[in-house]
Amino acid sequence: MNITIILALDVVITVLVCGAVGPAAFKLGALGLIGWAARLQFYLLRLYIGPAVLLTRDKWYITGTVLGGGLTLPLALWSTVPGCPAAEKWVNLASGVLQGLLLAYTAHRLTLRSGQAVGAH
Repeated sequence: MNITIILALDVVITVLVCGAVGPAAFKLGALGLIGWAARLQFYLLRLYIGPAVLLTRDKWYITGTVLGGGLTLPLALWSTVPGCPAAEKWVNLASGVLQGLLLAYTAHRLTLRSGQAVGAH
């Protein structure tokens, strides 16, 4: 159940953030790229944060920061295409770090909660 919660939260955060922060398809189309195909990486790379958090159980605040920042760094670099606002790369990176922290913290809390429930019986 905990895995389902983390993955569902990952999908919700990804869709919300990519809708707000991802580059517009018409901007990428103006560069000769297929808009939806160029936007796809903004969804896929962020969706890897949830499973990566589930695979690591170290200190949640370090894990979430490193995984979120590491997986959104390519998106921040890709956001430097002409026509994107200058702040978009930093917003992409910051939102990835926050997504990683939120998912890692949620996984940590769910692990503690399930551990307390098992210990009580």
